[in-house]
Amino acid sequence: MKFSYRFKNTIIYLIYIIMSNIPSVSSIPDLEQLTSKLLEFIEFVDSPEIVEMRKTKMGNFNYIVNEKFSMLPLSMVKLLSDTEHRAQNLEKILDMINILKSVKQGEKTFETAENEFVEKRAEEYLYPAFGGKDNFYKVAEENKKKQEQSKQ
Repeated sequence: MKFSYRFKNTIIYLIYIIMSNIPSVSSIPDLEQLTSKLLEFIEFVDSPEIVEMRKTKMGNFNYIVNEKFSMLPLSMVKLLSDTEHRAQNLEKILDMINILKSVKQGEKTFETAENEFVEKRAEEYLYPAFGGKDNFYKVAEENKKKQEQSKQ
């Protein structure tokens, strides 16, 4: 499965945000409302007049989106506007919402949720580049040894 450059950068950015901020349960938005807005956005962005507006008047499109969907983070809007990868992007967004839901309900801690999210993304993007998780750690260990040897 191939993912867009934008999607990968958004995921990396979200991981950075998660790891660099100390979140609290109260910082999680209303997930039902967020999910509802996501679905409303998909219906909106696929309407014929909006498809045409995106092609001819992008500024107007951006203005309407900012007004109507201010609850949605810009990164989600961009991911869902990418028609070629929308299904995969939506799947990842919904996965993230489900993880946040489990935190909000007290089923997981933020740390556990963060580790789960990061591991899923690593399984998808990082490990395959090295031929699997075991090979990734093997290469990492070899690189660590080389660095230690070069310091001596």
